[in-house]
Amino acid sequence: MKKNVIGIAMLLLSAGAHAQTAPTPTSTPSAPVTLTPDTLRSLVLDNDDILGGLNLLYQAKDQLNVARGQLLPSLNLNLILSPSFLTSAISSLLSFLLPSNWINLRVQRQLLEAQEVSYRILQLNEYASAYSIYMTLLGDQETRDVLESQYESLQGIYEVLQRERVLNGNVSAKDVSEAQAQAQMALIQVAQADELLAKEKAAIRQMLDLDVGQDFVFEKVHVPASPIEDATDLKAVADQAIAISPENEQLDDLIQASKSSKWSKIFGFISSSTLGNSMNSSSSGGGGFFNPKIISNTGMSIGFSYYPNVVLADDQVDAIRIQKEQLNGEEIQMAEVAIATVQQAKKRVDLATQAEANLSQVYQTELQRYQLGLTDLLHVLNAQSEASKAATTRVQSQIDLDNVRINLHRMMLTDQFAQIKGCQANPDVSVKGGFFGGLFSKKKSRLTIDEACHPQPAN
Repeated sequence: MKKNVIGIAMLLLSAGAHAQTAPTPTSTPSAPVTLTPDTLRSLVLDNDDILGGLNLLYQAKDQLNVARGQLLPSLNLNLILSPSFLTSAISSLLSFLLPSNWINLRVQRQLLEAQEVSYRILQLNEYASAYSIYMTLLGDQETRDVLESQYESLQGIYEVLQRERVLNGNVSAKDVSEAQAQAQMALIQVAQADELLAKEKAAIRQMLDLDVGQDFVFEKVHVPASPIEDATDLKAVADQAIAISPENEQLDDLIQASKSSKWSKIFGFISSSTLGNSMNSSSSGGGGFFNPKIISNTGMSIGFSYYPNVVLADDQVDAIRIQKEQLNGEEIQMAEVAIATVQQAKKRVDLATQAEANLSQVYQTELQRYQLGLTDLLHVLNAQSEASKAATTRVQSQIDLDNVRINLHRMMLTDQFAQIKGCQANPDVSVKGGFFGGLFSKKKSRLTIDEACHPQPAN
């Protein structure tokens, strides 16, 4: 028994020793991602919101496939053993003859095209938001550097004054306390800037679907000038913006789909059951399937809601046209405001840059005069504060200029936005036999949405 206790104790000690010497797993940090306008675009176009828009494309494509399927023959297996099977089988082909089925196919194709444009609009807007946050974050980082430089300058003044007071006693306690308080306030501003940067980094991390532990750095750039920011003919700029606007293109697709939907309602009184009953009655009368009386025997199912449905379809077309007119008016207003804003923003950047240089010189002069005993500390601190304000004003003016240029590039689809082409979710590949050749050919006649809109990188 005693030997067993000793053996167990030795075993526990051995396990403890192994536990102490066992290496603890360490996670190697990922290399930081360098964000540039190009890499930002690639990451944004693969985030969750874009994938949600891609799912809507899947649904629109499936609706188109359903509409195609309605044109194909169907077989009622319950009628195989029926004496009238041949009549029923032939009547199952009548869906191909219904005008409403063909019109529905056209509607779904036009709705798919509208959804394709909507997907591109989503990509453009997501990138515009990320691009704006990117430039704002760069500006806020520069503002933080200005505030840190201000703190270091004030802290240096405080340390010099404190040393002079201790060594020579020729600095008042009031000046030392004033310099210390100003340095502390500057440090608070640095902390506030760090907090703001942390929030902005979290926002862009979420937008890009980056892991929490994934670090990233920003390339310091400015948005290039827009080709239209010096334009004087606002009407020409607005017309060009309207002509290339994807929102305008989407409304055109919706108008065409609404017009086609109207015709679907007009021919909606002809149904497969109506034609099928007519076919059965004509065949039982001994006239055969191609009896000329088939047309005269066809019933017309028109209810009291027929005409209101057609009128309602007209109203829907008019509503989209009104929306298009509103969009065109907004494009004109946006062009006018954006061009005026970019001009003022450039002036503010130039003026703030000049003011920053002048006030920095004033601060250096006041600091020298204080060292010579020609002025008091209050003038030095005021000069330093004004120089820092000019620097932050210059940074903020540059942020405003970059953001308004992003709006101009988004409106005219230039700069990075020219690289966002959207996708064609239903690209036809040439197949012999046209529509039915594509349906029955073994050759793949259409690319999948993933292949056309969301290609995966090659391994």
